[in-house]
Amino acid sequence: MVIAAWPAVACAGAVELAAEFVRRCRASRLEPGKVQERVVVPDEVRDAVRAAYEDSVQAGTPLSQRAMAVRFGLSCRKIRQLVPECTTCIEGRRRGGEAA
Repeated sequence: MVIAAWPAVACAGAVELAAEFVRRCRASRLEPGKVQERVVVPDEVRDAVRAAYEDSVQAGTPLSQRAMAVRFGLSCRKIRQLVPECTTCIEGRRRGGEAA
């Protein structure tokens, strides 16, 4: 009888471990009263990222997000936020240049 019951006991133990893991992850995500800090990129760094990306695109070899993150000491996530801004600026200048 004990031999036949071990799968049920193992399953219950595994479910309890998974539930405890989820509880800990939820609790550590954002503690009550603790506000997550938002990283603000200074204008000088933002302008430098844009200039570097624009120069690399014009040269025909766009910098990767990882290369720019290492160069400027930012996270890849922050670079991803800045690069689309750069891309739209570059495309706008091209369109403006073609129309003029």
